[in-house]
Amino acid sequence: CMASPHRAMSALGLMLTCMYTGKERDQKKDSVTDQSDLDAASHDPERLLIAMERVTVLFDRIRKGFPSEARVIARILPTFLIDFFPPQDIMNKVIGEFLSSQQPHPQLMARVVFKVFSKLHQQGQTVLVRDWVMLSLSNFTQRTPVSMAIWSLTCFFISSSTNMWICALLPHVIGRMGKLETIDKRNFCVAALDFYRHQLVEEAGKRAFISIFQSVANPGGPYAELLAACNANNQ
Repeated sequence: CMASPHRAMSALGLMLTCMYTGKERDQKKDSVTDQSDLDAASHDPERLLIAMERVTVLFDRIRKGFPSEARVIARILPTFLIDFFPPQDIMNKVIGEFLSSQQPHPQLMARVVFKVFSKLHQQGQTVLVRDWVMLSLSNFTQRTPVSMAIWSLTCFFISSSTNMWICALLPHVIGRMGKLETIDKRNFCVAALDFYRHQLVEEAGKRAFISIFQSVANPGGPYAELLAACNANNQ
């Protein structure tokens, strides 16, 4: 751990400067090659490995660094990830960190997930976002206590949405971490139903969504309420 926040921030700035300087140099070098060579270079295993080592350091600083350091890193992390990694590598790392029981700043990671998803939507990667949400749902429903599972899922569904009104709920939801009152259940249903209605365009996807929540639903619980809302939507 760094001796002070000032040293930590200086080290962060130096690392990012080196990363982006190296990226710019490589792009200039690649500019003399044809497009196929350029595409191959952008996914060069050695470059990706070096970048992954650096991003592991950043996630480690969010976990173990000073609170002020964690806030700064969480702010710059989404852009850094998009700039240096293929989308599938980004999703795996970010979702894993958000769900980790060892993560002391889940609220910061919720914002990172939201910003990463927003950038992927802007790049036309909405289908990728949808697929990763579906792949990750079972892991989210297994989170304990249930209040944290519902909170995490609500943040997750909001992040995946392309509806600006749904997205506007995020600051309010983040501030209610760990609570499971009527408003929290309602926010969960609104965000989850938005995903169900507007992103699951095929019946197979809708059936898979229903099946995941049926496996964990208890009578009168938030998952049962969501299933009832989905059934009402289908009628």
